Amino acid sequence: MGNILYQFAPTLPYVFYGFVGLYVLVILVLALAVLRDARLRQLTNRGTFLVGPWVWSLIILATGGFTGAFAYWLIHYSSLRHQPRAEATNT
Repeated sequence: MGNILYQFAPTLPYVFYGFVGLYVLVILVLALAVLRDARLRQLTNRGTFLVGPWVWSLIILATGGFTGAFAYWLIHYSSLRHQPRAEATNT
């Protein structure tokens, strides 16, 4: 059994690089998705909170993806967000 582990040990860095590459790809996809959604929000006059679409996508990249995407969702789509009275009564 120990001999098998020694045979696979040289491949571990490549597995690690594969996971890191996949993680970077997921972060880039999240940033592009937020950029697209934020632009769509601007086109439909719903706007984004505090900053523009490019800044939101940079926030996604700076925070490592999931934290920034969660903050974007929480601010723009969750039921915890502030709704003007007219919008709150229509939904």
